[in-house]
Amino acid sequence: MSANGGANRERIRLITECAVAVALGAVLGAIELWRMPQGGSISFGFLPIIFIAHRRGVIAGAVSGVMLGVLQLFMGGTVIHPAQALLDYPLAYGFLGLAGLTRDYQASKKVATIINGVLALGLVVFIAVSRLDTSFLNRNPSFYYEFLELRLAVSLCVVALFIVLEQLKGNPVVLGVLIGGGARLAAHVAAGAIFFASSAPQGMNVWLFSFLYNISHVLPELIVACLLLPLLHRKTEHLGSV
Repeated sequence: MSANGGANRERIRLITECAVAVALGAVLGAIELWRMPQGGSISFGFLPIIFIAHRRGVIAGAVSGVMLGVLQLFMGGTVIHPAQALLDYPLAYGFLGLAGLTRDYQASKKVATIINGVLALGLVVFIAVSRLDTSFLNRNPSFYYEFLELRLAVSLCVVALFIVLEQLKGNPVVLGVLIGGGARLAAHVAAGAIFFASSAPQGMNVWLFSFLYNISHVLPELIVACLLLPLLHRKTEHLGSV
């Protein structure tokens, strides 16, 4: 009987923590530092979801993320198609639960090396693709320097993220931020390329445009999360988890 009682109390505690994470995420998400013209914004509503994912695991983080995504959708989300709404909100925020994959410290050290390699390769591919996609620049020479500055900005941000990861290599919280945030970014990029292709400059690769558009608001959030969440985790370690 006592064992069942303890299990029930732990279950209630888990549900309560997830509910608090969702509520806090909704509050933080409503405080937008910058709103993008075609949807998306810089806010920090995702922070409690990554925190609960690392504290309680992938399933708890994913369920909390989906619930937050649904709330975000009904609190003024940008919707042009049901599939786009699903990608940009419940799925994108649900993917944040993947941050729980790095709860094991030793495994996270190996994952760090893999992520650094992916970042380096991704930067090389990004620069190569953006250099090849110049047909629209020839027709719109006034956009050349704006595009060049944007490409350089993205490259510098990726390099900065690489350096941050190297400095904090083996930190499971930071790796969780990168994995969960990267999965969320992928969902946003897919939604943008498929459903907002008409917003891309004429002749520009729609996937490149969507990546540039979405990383401009996701990356600042991830950098702040990489700095704040390890501190928060250390402050709450004494609370324990399952």
